[in-house]
Amino acid sequence: MAAILVLLTVIVFTLADYFIRSRRGDLVVQSSGEASLVVPPVQVAADCPTEMPAGVFIAPGHTWLSIEVDGDVKVGPGRLATWLIDREPHIEFLREGTKLSVGDELAVLKNGGRQVSLRSPVEGTISMVNPSARTSHADLTLGWLYKITPSRLSEDLPHLLIGEQASGWIKSEMVRLRDLLADLQTRHGGTAPELADGGLPVRGLAQKLDPPLWGELEREMFFVKSD
Repeated sequence: MAAILVLLTVIVFTLADYFIRSRRGDLVVQSSGEASLVVPPVQVAADCPTEMPAGVFIAPGHTWLSIEVDGDVKVGPGRLATWLIDREPHIEFLREGTKLSVGDELAVLKNGGRQVSLRSPVEGTISMVNPSARTSHADLTLGWLYKITPSRLSEDLPHLLIGEQASGWIKSEMVRLRDLLADLQTRHGGTAPELADGGLPVRGLAQKLDPPLWGELEREMFFVKSD
């Protein structure tokens, strides 16, 4: 019964997101050759961390999640993480069979002496590591890192966001990031890191902050508290 309720919830959310995006004219559909209950991650319309793939759930730690027909979920990094770390990072993966709780470290993106720790949006067990992600990191937002067999998806799913709610949350996170940067300047002195037009962070912001300051900002933006 729980599995049926989860499936119905996913279908409702996905259809709602589909029609909203279709009416706005910004839905992009891309064939992946795999059966899926949701539209897979696709190229976004603009090179901007506030954009998001269509039809996926967004987690508080800035990862995205899609649900497969077999009940597993695919998980990948949100655009903000790849935007801040920039370029092609070295990725530290976990092994297949690793058991995860919500908020556990899922993968680490490293570049130029800086890193972003991605956190698991669900409880479960890693069933597959994406082999393509090991060899091509050009744009991680378009691909997934893991397939995970969830153990309590019906409990974890309500804590995730989709559609307009997810889009609004991502934009609010940009405001939070801007305020954190201003707070760092106030507490530690010096010049505030660059912001692009519209108050968005410049690409590669991680490399523009001293390691202790970046570490503080990274923990504030990407750490996820478990239930």
